[in-house]
Amino acid sequence: VRVSDQSVVFSAELVEWNDGNVHAASGDRAWWFDFSSITQPGSYFVRDPATDLRSAQFEVGNGVYEEILKQAVRTMFYQRAGFAKNTPFIAPGWSDDASHLVPVQYTEARRFLTQNDVTTARDLRGGWYDAGDYNKYTNWTADYVISLLTTYRERPQIFGDDFGIPESGNGVPDLLDEIKYGVDHLLRMQNPEGSVLSIVGLDSGASPPSAATGPSYYGDASTSATLTSAAAFALASQVYDGIGTPALPTYADQLRSAAVSAWDWAAANPAVVFRNNDASSGTQGLGAGQQEVDENGRADKRLSAAIYLAASTGEARIHDYVEANYGASKLVGGFYVNGFENRVQRDLLFYTTLSGAPSEIRDTIRDRYGNAMQASAHWPAIDDARDAYQAPLDPYSWGSNAVQAARGLLFAQLAEYDIGARSAGENLNAAAGFIHYLHGVNPQGLVYLSNMGEFGAERSVDTVYHAWFPNGSTEFDNVKDSSFGTAPGV
Repeated sequence: VRVSDQSVVFSAELVEWNDGNVHAASGDRAWWFDFSSITQPGSYFVRDPATDLRSAQFEVGNGVYEEILKQAVRTMFYQRAGFAKNTPFIAPGWSDDASHLVPVQYTEARRFLTQNDVTTARDLRGGWYDAGDYNKYTNWTADYVISLLTTYRERPQIFGDDFGIPESGNGVPDLLDEIKYGVDHLLRMQNPEGSVLSIVGLDSGASPPSAATGPSYYGDASTSATLTSAAAFALASQVYDGIGTPALPTYADQLRSAAVSAWDWAAANPAVVFRNNDASSGTQGLGAGQQEVDENGRADKRLSAAIYLAASTGEARIHDYVEANYGASKLVGGFYVNGFENRVQRDLLFYTTLSGAPSEIRDTIRDRYGNAMQASAHWPAIDDARDAYQAPLDPYSWGSNAVQAARGLLFAQLAEYDIGARSAGENLNAAAGFIHYLHGVNPQGLVYLSNMGEFGAERSVDTVYHAWFPNGSTEFDNVKDSSFGTAPGV
């Protein structure tokens, strides 16, 4: 039904999913109603004439995700450590002074293993809080940087200078301004010889963040943190080299030098491990989640770093490393892809676009990826309509929304790199199922971005796990019962 004149513009029968069987992952039975033929921009709802029940109102058009994209990007602004969030850049309820800047916090953070040694104090300000706490984990920060840079590199035209952050209007796309806030922190984490510190542990027991008064400590450098940072520096150098403002090419040169320095240190120190919050390592209480990886994880990180360094520097020795080691990746050597390990798969596909990549390696990577996506969990699961919500994932585990997004990327990358016999439209339609899942086509019937009522979501998540928005807070616990609830877009 079209909202503007209440006219019925399309009718069809419901299709019972899987002959009425129960969807094992949710316990639901489901019916599908396909109105894909409705392409006229406007506002609509679906109505069942037999019961007069109706859906929420929804929009059809080419720009339906534009404002949502801005709110999602702005989540990174909320997560900035050591940065004031005040009006007009944030609604008054979530305004907060800069956090973790009192004495012995992260402008003078000390080494965790020698906490009483004042000579270890370092200025490690900046960066973003982790997902739910105020700690800053180098491996994960660098991964955020790489994901955001990849997004910008693939679709620069969708990122304007008007996302409502303090840097808006400066002539640089706001996503690049936000990324730079994270990259600058990684630069501060790098030691003179090239290694990169693994973590800054912050006081996570206060809400809002500026109320935190506990000391900050950092963890020693590790090979994994150094490799992930090398990849981030290298990709950032390539992206910022293409921005026309006078300061950023110089910045790109600084990042390229940092990337090479990190690579060289990691090559000379291939297995330096630092496990945070680990009693057996003497680090219990430094951070929360464990970011360290095993030897296979370091191999993946080393390959990714080499790929981005090859793109940034063109050095033959780096290309030689990729050529000698790409075959050990799970994509090439193991003949499979999955949503839990999409990063190195994505990076290998990126390598196929480089002019210095040998044609036989490009062909091998593309062939392996296309064939792997024919495995049972991927295209056959779509073709067979195995999931009632059109976003098949097995199993569900910690961070499943992230894995759902990565699963969608598996199909989107087929379109992005023109791999396989399917059309770009088919691949993107499969990928879109996972976006729709995140935006309400799921067993909960919830938009999985928080507090999005102002942006058109009748039902969105109203409480999350986060130190700023803790359970029981009269100000921030949830949107319905506390003064402000969770900020939008988380």
